[in-house]
Order: sequence, then structure tokens, then C-alpha cells
Amino acid sequence: MVDVQCDFDSEDLDKVKKDSKVNIDSVAGKEAIIIDDIIATGGTIVNAIGILKEHGAKSVDVCCVHPVLVNDAVLKIMAAGARDLSSTDTLTSDVSSISLAKLIADALR
Repeated sequence: MVDVQCDFDSEDLDKVKKDSKVNIDSVAGKEAIIIDDIIATGGTIVNAIGILKEHGAKSVDVCCVHPVLVNDAVLKIMAAGARDLSSTDTLTSDVSSISLAKLIADALR
């Protein structure tokens, strides 16, 4: 895990389920960002967006490393209230907007 110093609150969720109880009282009125390693069906992200919205998040942006995005995952995520969905280009998709080419090339040198 990367330790990042930042001017915002963060919550590390291993897995969000329908009946999850998460203490995120400080999200009200704030812009939330969900960062996940992989999104396949979008179910976990949809549940997380719901929790953030229930707690008063002003907006929710979603980003992932590997956009598997099967079936109607993008539609489900956007319908759940995501303002934006973006990903790296490890897999090609309509939301792949972050190139890892230079990072990978530099690591291979």
C-alpha cells in the first residue's frame, strides 16, 4: 500500500457489501473519489456510491486500474450517481484515459 499525505479524509474499504456498516460521517458536502484496482460487474462500486450518497457526498468520481467492465457495468455505475468514471489503459475501454505506458517503460529499463 502507498502512504500518501493529502488534505482530505480517506477510508480504506476491503469490500463493500449491501449490509456493510461504514463510518464515513465526514463525507457530507464533500467530493468523494473511489479508487479501485479492478471493476468487473460494478456491483461493489455501485454499493459504495450508494453509501457515500446516503452520507451526503456532494459528488462521487470513480477510478480504477483494470477496467474489465462486463455487461452494463458503466451504465450501472453512472446510474448509481457517479459524476465521472476513468481508468488506466491496462485494458482498453471507453473510460481508459490514464496511460501507464511511460511508467511501465521506465520500470523495464
